[in-house]
Amino acid sequence: MKNDFILPKTDISHKDLFLFIQQAATIGSWEYDIENNNLTWSEVTKDIHEVEADFVPNLENAIEFYTEEDSKKRITNAVNDAIIENENYDLELEITTKKGNKKWVRAIGYPVHSGNKCVKLYGLFQDITPSKSLEINIKSLLKITTNQNKRLLNFAHIVSHNLRSHSTNFNMLLNLMKDEYPEIEKNEFYPMLTKASAKLNETIHNLNEVAQTDIHLKENFVEINVYEEINKIVESLSGKIKSSNAKIVNKVDRNINIKTIPAYFESIFLNLISNSIKYKKDSKDPEILISSLLKDEFFIVKFKDKGKGIDLKLNKHKIFGMYNTFHENKDSRGLGLFLIKNEIEAMQGKITVKSKLDLGTTFYLHFKL
Repeated sequence: MKNDFILPKTDISHKDLFLFIQQAATIGSWEYDIENNNLTWSEVTKDIHEVEADFVPNLENAIEFYTEEDSKKRITNAVNDAIIENENYDLELEITTKKGNKKWVRAIGYPVHSGNKCVKLYGLFQDITPSKSLEINIKSLLKITTNQNKRLLNFAHIVSHNLRSHSTNFNMLLNLMKDEYPEIEKNEFYPMLTKASAKLNETIHNLNEVAQTDIHLKENFVEINVYEEINKIVESLSGKIKSSNAKIVNKVDRNINIKTIPAYFESIFLNLISNSIKYKKDSKDPEILISSLLKDEFFIVKFKDKGKGIDLKLNKHKIFGMYNTFHENKDSRGLGLFLIKNEIEAMQGKITVKSKLDLGTTFYLHFKL
């Protein structure tokens, strides 16, 4: 037998029910009879203003609760437009209650016209202080974060551009010193200086790559055919692929076009292919399979190799971090995966990974359709 929920029979009137709903939702009501110049507030509206139960509102004392100049101006204009232009309004405003408490309220008004004349205004009044305070805090935090990001980006540009000239100059001075005083190479500190100079140049170069990520965001997204674009990138690496005897199979759907930033797309696959060749198994030639699938709002490119793999139990939390390396290769910079993650996220996509030691690695590149 089906159990239907039945409201108990009561003698409650529609008006009483409406008042109960208002109180439960902390939404007050109000009404202004223009012909008789009579303003009435519901109990909830009075509670929001923190006035006594016998408080008698009128247009003059009601407007005084809007202590902020902007709020006072907006509510005044809204009421005038409602009366003259027959326009509804729905505003978020600041008031100061009779007890001196600041509150954010939502004020809604509807005019009632008879002929060409407005005879009545009525509406709703709601305390939205908690939600508005949260919104203001979020906006404040967002502004702080945005400013911090801008300062960090400016710092990155200063370092990557201004310091590069100094590091290059330092390296040239070391070379000139060696040409002028060949015997200096015998000094035990000279090799240390040249090594430190080379490392400084590399660090500044890496930082410049990271800083460039934001610059390309100013470019327009361009529609590309994913299959064709991957083939072009593979072709550009033909020398490296041939010398390593690597095998790359492109099984990406040939009919899929996406909008992307070409410089990022190329950088992502250059890094992935280079990493797969670099971290191949010692006893086997590199093998890479690139395939695809559609899921929800994403076109996913699956990039699978049969290389050394990564121990995700130890390294999952830092796999996309800057300067993190997972193998002993001397030329590892620990920058490739960091750049890939930043580039694909800048295009509103994401990257995930599956990997096991000695069984290879699979990257899932989610491009937004």
